[in-house]
Amino acid sequence: MGAETRGRLVATAGDLMQASSFAQVGVGDVCRAAGVNKGSLYHFFDSKEDLAAAVLDAHWARMTGLMEVTVGGEGEPLDRIDAFVAAFIDTLDQRRRELGTTPGCPIGSFAAEFAGSHPSLGPRTTHMLGQWVTVFERALDEARALGHVDADLDPAVAARSLVGYVQGMALMAQAMDDPGVARSMAVGVRPLLQATT
Repeated sequence: MGAETRGRLVATAGDLMQASSFAQVGVGDVCRAAGVNKGSLYHFFDSKEDLAAAVLDAHWARMTGLMEVTVGGEGEPLDRIDAFVAAFIDTLDQRRRELGTTPGCPIGSFAAEFAGSHPSLGPRTTHMLGQWVTVFERALDEARALGHVDADLDPAVAARSLVGYVQGMALMAQAMDDPGVARSMAVGVRPLLQATT
C-alpha cells in the first residue's frame, strides 16, 4: 500500500508539473489530485523539493530506458539517433493525449526552472543533461569512425548541439501548444550532424 501511494504521488506530481511548472503546483494540488492527505505525502517526502527530486528521477528513468533501446540498440549509429528522436516525439504526442496540452521535455523544463534557484535540484538536472550528451557523443564518435559524418565533426560539440536542438524544439512545441512543431524536429537532425549518409 505504501509503495502504491508513493508511486501515485510521484506520477500525479509529474503530470501536474509537466502540464504547468514546479512553481505553480502546490503540495495541496498534488494531494487533491492523487486523493491522499498531506500527512501521507509528508510520510514519503520531507518537502516539495524532495517530491520534485522523485519526479525527476522517474522522468530520467523513462528517458534512459528510451535511450537504451534506441541509441544503445543495434544498427548504424545515425539510424539509432533517428530512432531516439522518433521515440521522443511519440512520447510527447502520448503525453499531449494524457495531459490535454503539449508538454515540453520534463528534464529540460525542470533544468530551466531550477537553474540557480534550487541548490539540490539544479545540479540534478544538469547532471541528467550531461549524461544525455554523453550517450549521443558515443554514438557520434562511432558515426565519425564509420565515415557517416564529416571527419572534422567534434562529437562532444555535436552531441551538445543535438540535445539543445531537441530541447529547443520541444520548448517551441510546448509554447505554441502544437505537437506538429515537435514532429518536425526529425528532419533537422541529419543536417545538424553534417551527416554524409
